[in-house]
Amino acid sequence: MAEALTTHGVALARLGNPRSRVLLERAFQVAETTGDLEGAGRAKLSIIEELGEKIPARELVSIYRSAIDLLKSSQDPTTGKRLIACAEKLLDTVGFLDDEALKSEDHTWEGFSFKQHVRNGERAVIERALRDAGGSVTRAARLLGFRHHQSLISLINSRHKELLTTRSTVRKRRRHIFSEPRKIKKKVVRVVPRQATSLISILHVEDNEAVARLVADTLTDEGNAG
Repeated sequence: MAEALTTHGVALARLGNPRSRVLLERAFQVAETTGDLEGAGRAKLSIIEELGEKIPARELVSIYRSAIDLLKSSQDPTTGKRLIACAEKLLDTVGFLDDEALKSEDHTWEGFSFKQHVRNGERAVIERALRDAGGSVTRAARLLGFRHHQSLISLINSRHKELLTTRSTVRKRRRHIFSEPRKIKKKVVRVVPRQATSLISILHVEDNEAVARLVADTLTDEGNAG
């Protein structure tokens, strides 16, 4: 029932029908009564998304704060994305307002910063996504509905630097893609000098003179004495 009322209210809002606000408020009441906190929070976000430009700044803040409270336990990744988108819309809608005009409207607004309030809500959503993702920016970005984790990193670096300690430690890349070849120790082979062959004296007895000379000449050529 609440979802049908929300869909109908959004359709009327886009047609410019003033009855759309009544239907979206009714959707919120039905969802809250039945215990559907997420449905109630989505109805609140629809009011900001479709009618934000027609609602006073103070009331927008109240609606956004209520949506954060209702959706703080949501596990739907699109919910975080919608909360951030609504925060951006709120900043664009009331960014032109002068702080003095806000202060003069209600004395209780003294010291109030709408931008800071919106950023606090944005920070809470991002912090919860990082916690649920175990500190992984890539997984947190997917939970929040970002197409690329660099978008979340840029948001943290520019607006929520205090969350840098919440993310997991970035692993350092290796300096070289390919590791350097290992140095192989060369084995030193010690060459043992050959010992000089000792001289051997051979006594050859031969009664044939020609044979005796031949044997003597052969042994002399081999380096042995005849």
